[in-house]
This record gives sequence, C-alpha cells and structure tokens, in this order.
Amino acid sequence: MDPFERRERPLLLTPEGKTCSMCGRTGGAGDRMVGGFGVVVCADCVADAHRLVTGSAEPDAADVPWKDRSQAEILETLPRIVAASRQMERFLFTWVAVARQSGISWAHIGRTLGVTRQAAWERFAKRLPDVPAADEDVAEEVVTEQ
Repeated sequence: MDPFERRERPLLLTPEGKTCSMCGRTGGAGDRMVGGFGVVVCADCVADAHRLVTGSAEPDAADVPWKDRSQAEILETLPRIVAASRQMERFLFTWVAVARQSGISWAHIGRTLGVTRQAAWERFAKRLPDVPAADEDVAEEVVTEQ
C-alpha cells in the first residue's frame, strides 16, 4: 500500500503547551486545537483555512506573511517560528522512538530519512531510550558514507 493512501485523520489535542503551526499562538485551557504529523492548528486558523479552501478566491502567489510588517513585528514572529519548529522536532523524535521500539534498524531509519545509519544514530540515539532493533545486525554497524 502506498503510504500516502492511508490518510491520517487530524486528532483533537490538549492545547496546553502546544503552538499553532499557522499563527504561532500558544494554546491554553479552553482552546481547541487539532493536529497531525507534527502540525498543530488552533480552532481560529482551522475556521480561516476552511473559508479559504471552500471559497472561490484564488491563491495570491505574491501574498507572503512578512509583507507590510515592521521590523518589530518580524522580530516578534521569530520565537513563534522556533516554537513550531521545536514542536515538529519533538514529533519526529517520537516517531523515531516508535520506529526503534517496533524493531526498525538505524540503517533503515537513516535510509528513510536520506542520511547514513551513523547520522541517524548521532542525531537521535542520545535522546531516545536504549532500544535495540530486532533486525539490527553486525553488517549494518559498519559506518559508510552515502
């Protein structure tokens, strides 16, 4: 089965500590947020996106989020981008941990991510629980450049 044929449905998330990937707002009690594949979206942005995708307006290729922003507004945006990026990185680490716990080797994880086994191991192993993969074998332990 093509992995993209299995469409993951968005999940309703607890909002505390989550950052909306669209507007950068941090969720709190009483907020509603959905997410999937590391993306978290607040209810306001879901409503805005719904209006955009169901309306008849055409996308404006020249419209960029930094247009007509002051330097102060641009600088205020940077920490929100970092928060969304860190959230995505935590999601990636979670999935790599799931891959390791299900017996997938570092070599296979590296190939899937487009890096060597060693590069994958160096990036993730120190922050993951020590879980040996079931199919790890000595031949894969040899570090080679791609």
